[in-house]
Amino acid sequence: MRAGKGWAFLMMGSCLLAIVPSKGNAQGREALEQAERAFIDVDFETAMNKAQEALQKGWLSPAQLVRAYQILGVCATAFGQPTEARDHFTRMLVIDPQSTLDDTVPPRLRAPFYEAKGVVEGRAERLSAEVGLDRAQGGLRIAIVDPFQLVKKVRVHARLEGAVEFEVSEFAPSPELLAPVEGSAEADRTEYWLELLDEHSNQLLVLGSEFEPRVVGRLPGVEKGVDLASEPLFWIVIGAAALAGAVTTAVLVDQGSKIELQTSAVFGVN
Repeated sequence: MRAGKGWAFLMMGSCLLAIVPSKGNAQGREALEQAERAFIDVDFETAMNKAQEALQKGWLSPAQLVRAYQILGVCATAFGQPTEARDHFTRMLVIDPQSTLDDTVPPRLRAPFYEAKGVVEGRAERLSAEVGLDRAQGGLRIAIVDPFQLVKKVRVHARLEGAVEFEVSEFAPSPELLAPVEGSAEADRTEYWLELLDEHSNQLLVLGSEFEPRVVGRLPGVEKGVDLASEPLFWIVIGAAALAGAVTTAVLVDQGSKIELQTSAVFGVN
């Protein structure tokens, strides 16, 4: 299907592609770039096929994933598939609630987007994760809120501060889980970064990175035996929405661990 190019060109700033080093990401990124070119040329059939291929190749960053769903949503709308379009836009908005359509997209093609926006904004919960140090259990305690059940895998990269390599562990999604980290019960601080992934290992949400990991543990300069637990500022109560039901727990977190899904949180690792 081809039409005038004017309205089809979404804002290029929305398709900046953060790169996760991997063969899988290279393949997914190449397919997404092909989808982008076809989309700009208003070759919606090719754009849709290539965007779907990019999703299935996997290993896309949150920014890449948002762009893939944006292309799929617009193409599905143009093909008269409002249900599919609404699903694509819903996923896009779950990952980045600030996502929008370019002004050149005509009003007649916006209905599924606005319906998806209403669905996402109608839910009190947002896709998010909280990470705390559980010394008694010797690991990181992770609470996840996933109101649309998009998370299929949780990947945790953790190491004791000063160590070179991260230990990588993967878990099935759960409102609350424990990622054991050998030595964390006695260590001053533990570093980590976290990925919430879909079924193709695309990143829905990333906390920290290999080069800028998050840290939990004792405050620098505080003598051993005095944990952050003694600082009331670091105690919060997390309401984690379960896949079916709700779980409430209190965990100890560093100031940077509480992440509400925002553009700054998902567009690249931080």
